Amino acid sequence: MSSLAAAALSTLALLGVVTCSGGVLEPAPTPAAAVPTVAPVESRPSPPSSALPAVSVASAPPSGSEGGAQRPPAEAPPAPLARFHAALRRLPEARVPVRVVWLGDSHTQADFLTHAVRRALQQATRNGGPGYVGLGLEHYRHAGVKLTVEGQWNREPPRPTSHQRQGDGVYGLSGRRASPASSDARVTLELLPGAVEGPAVAELWVRAPRAKFQVRVDGATRSIDGTSGAAVPGSPLRHVRLELGATSKVELTQFVGAAELFGVSVESRRPGLVLDTLGINGARLTTALAWDASAFEAELRARQPALLVLAYGTNDILASTPVEQYRAQYAALLERARRASPELDCLLVGPTDLGVDAEHSHPRGQEIDQLVESVAQEQSCAFFSILRAMGGEGGMGRWMKETPPLAQPDRVHLTPRGYERVGELIARLLLRGFPGE
Repeated sequence: MSSLAAAALSTLALLGVVTCSGGVLEPAPTPAAAVPTVAPVESRPSPPSSALPAVSVASAPPSGSEGGAQRPPAEAPPAPLARFHAALRRLPEARVPVRVVWLGDSHTQADFLTHAVRRALQQATRNGGPGYVGLGLEHYRHAGVKLTVEGQWNREPPRPTSHQRQGDGVYGLSGRRASPASSDARVTLELLPGAVEGPAVAELWVRAPRAKFQVRVDGATRSIDGTSGAAVPGSPLRHVRLELGATSKVELTQFVGAAELFGVSVESRRPGLVLDTLGINGARLTTALAWDASAFEAELRARQPALLVLAYGTNDILASTPVEQYRAQYAALLERARRASPELDCLLVGPTDLGVDAEHSHPRGQEIDQLVESVAQEQSCAFFSILRAMGGEGGMGRWMKETPPLAQPDRVHLTPRGYERVGELIARLLLRGFPGE
């Protein structure tokens, strides 16, 4: 891990934002201040970002007690990241990758924060490739590939952040899908140098019962239709396997009919660490809960992740929903994930600070951050507080004043450098206790 991350982690420990399975270090209290009102933030394309963190690993829930005395558990529950670490230790002999599925909002979609985590984990283990990549989308970025979208496209659902089910609710794991709407519709994906280690394999996630199109990989063309690839038990999607080189170019073109593209997963042929970035601008927990549960669970089961990350909360700061209601939403989404993959570990990431002006933070930010930490304790998940990593009250304003800035002028998003600091500390948390760390 870099010296920057190590120094930042030491600073956070002094600030009291780092917790571990042995307990929680509370942040030092900050003086109360009047907080001006702030207008709601509209959903917008994520600005470039990467930066500073706040970290913690939640303890497992306590066992029951008798007569006021704590009972020793019949079988000690695993530490929050024990199974994830065990999967990493098995990587040298593994036949499948160690996958991290990361759901979140605009901080996730931009893939600055998540790529900083991906890069650090892959450097500590093995490069398993870029993971999931969306296809046919607007305002979409992935650090490991160059994407080009041409022609006209229909993108569903029409309101990606809605808390109500739209259409059939089948949107894979990312919550979105795209269909060609013109004869010149085309998607091109190019692997950037270093995105994979050696030859790669890809799986195209598609639904095309009455459609067909061409896939060209480095000049070799293949026809795809509703029978191509393998069915996913419990899901209407099919996964079409493609063989790629280290810097392959993949083109999807000549569409006939309304083929639905959900995305493509790209992984090194030699198993390594893979992190899937699955973010939506403006998303909240209810966004994912509105998707068809059975299809979501089927796709998650097929993905076989070792770790699930839920990184929501920023868009809830400006909502009027009572904070305590989010507890049931986290529980419901984690329940779906555990039905699909009972052995996965989990990490809950709290919101960034949200500045109402250059000096003050929105008061709901701290309330939501504390709620997420409480849920992590209840659900035996690890926890990371970006808000406390930013120094608590007024953190966004201070980060904006750094040279170079660590936060954007919108007082919501971080800069690439800011997200990178946060990502390095999250990776440090995830690797804590892993050999060599």
